[in-house]
Amino acid sequence: MSALSARPRIARLWQERAPRERTLIVLALVALAALALWQTTVAPAWRLWSRPAALVQAPDQALATMRQLQTQAQALRQQPRMNTAQSRQAVGQSAQALGARLSGEQGQTLLIELPATSAAAVFGWLETLGPQTGARVVQASLQQAEPGLWSGRITLELP
Repeated sequence: MSALSARPRIARLWQERAPRERTLIVLALVALAALALWQTTVAPAWRLWSRPAALVQAPDQALATMRQLQTQAQALRQQPRMNTAQSRQAVGQSAQALGARLSGEQGQTLLIELPATSAAAVFGWLETLGPQTGARVVQASLQQAEPGLWSGRITLELP
């Protein structure tokens, strides 16, 4: 059936409908057209416009963070490097300040014996140790001595 032959039939069906039914059909078609318009044009624009400002500003914040890290890295590169003997001495002094002791050394490797110490103190010590001395943790074996306190051994490698 072609569109031209269907037109008289649709017109006849339309005329057979009561005015109330015709009004409801027109309202349904208008509602469908409004829904289609909303879904294709208004809703995408609305979602974009109502995005939280944090999502829009996230790339700028990430860039600022990367620039800050770049500045820190450049500052670390410009610091004078310690030689192995200086690093060994600095690690020994900082370990004593923590309450730990050097229990052995082999070449550029130091073994630190750690008494019962809080995790925050241990990790704070390790965090400052790296940039200051160039030492890095090779191995760590820690056990909980009592709640909140840890003891064990940490092996450090010097530059």
